[in-house]
Amino acid sequence: MKERLLQNNGIIYSAIFHRTVSDCSLITNLFLNILNDKEDSWGNYKKTSFEIWSKALNLAISCYIVPFLFYKLKEKECLHLLPKEIKEAFYKEYIFNTARNLQIFNELSNILQLLKQNNIDCIVLKGGYLASKIYPQIGLRVLFDIDLLFQEKDLASAQKILIKHGYMNSSLISLDLHWYLEQFLDLDMQYVWQNTLRTEIEDAPALVLCPEINIIHLCIHMGMHHLFQDGALRALCDIKELIIKQKKIDWLFLNKLCERWGVKECVLLSLKIVDEFLGLPENISIKKSFNEVDVELLEWAKKQIICHPYSETGSKDLSPYFWKLWSEESLIEKIKAFKRLIFPPKEMVSQKYPSVSGSINNRIKYIKRFREFIFPYLRITMHLITRQKDAVQKLNSRKEKELIRKRLAPKGKWIYR
Repeated sequence: MKERLLQNNGIIYSAIFHRTVSDCSLITNLFLNILNDKEDSWGNYKKTSFEIWSKALNLAISCYIVPFLFYKLKEKECLHLLPKEIKEAFYKEYIFNTARNLQIFNELSNILQLLKQNNIDCIVLKGGYLASKIYPQIGLRVLFDIDLLFQEKDLASAQKILIKHGYMNSSLISLDLHWYLEQFLDLDMQYVWQNTLRTEIEDAPALVLCPEINIIHLCIHMGMHHLFQDGALRALCDIKELIIKQKKIDWLFLNKLCERWGVKECVLLSLKIVDEFLGLPENISIKKSFNEVDVELLEWAKKQIICHPYSETGSKDLSPYFWKLWSEESLIEKIKAFKRLIFPPKEMVSQKYPSVSGSINNRIKYIKRFREFIFPYLRITMHLITRQKDAVQKLNSRKEKELIRKRLAPKGKWIYR
């Protein structure tokens, strides 16, 4: 999507990717001013220069919030304050995303019907649920893939059916199949399935997470998985819209479940940021627990969102177990990491390389994976052995991220999948 925008709007977007931290901070605060429901000073938008609006549009694309920003500006009757070219670009992206989402949900409806016919239950996660059932309009939430959660016993059957009907290599919809909510946390999946709700998505029967588990999932995905980067602004909007739409949320149940799963720190931190940045309803009881939030972590997370909206590029596609191999002090943990690096579970391989878990084709994918990664792994290994600066910095960065994740879920049950 981003590439298409750059091609179609070359005049507006030329030479804009060179943003400084101060640019990101200024623009992110502009976004928060638009997204927040508080009364606005129209003068803030009127005084914003064309250059800043151009950079804002580009950053909004990277943060996946252009359609929702357009909707909010229109709702506040502020669109006339934007430069003409910027307003037209916002509108085009809003229309494009609406058309794209309608196409995606038509395919999703067919997929859900197909799974139902084969007696396979699945839970529609994140954007697939939020765009269709939570946001005011179907085109306001940018989607890149549809996340579907299956029970582990049904995963292979679902993959077989979806591959047979061409959905795993479709140009119209990208599917991401899961059997867990968070890769490195051992959450009680049986309990998750026991607390699902039945609904319909585009006239197709579907299961969704109950509001409390949905909020927890969105918070830990933004915090634990993405460390408040890579679409964190969109995630903040997701959480707020969910809370506003789902008025009957059992906050006591949510709080107890956070304690049970060991993710209370991450969830409270995420909700406090939503409240500070976008504003939450005054009457929600969870706000009483916001004083428990680690102030140092709060400032770090807000800085991530405002000043560093992207994670670093380069070696991010290497397995986290490769980095664990270098960062873990325990020999037992190193052996576990090495084992998972060389022989990941068949389900993980089938997720990365679409195939039926446990099939012959799935086993062949191990060879493909080995051929793809052997040279990058050898290269970075040599760089680490010779203590090359870039490699050491990446390793230290990974260590810091792991420490932060442990602080976000100090009582969480960590797992090697």
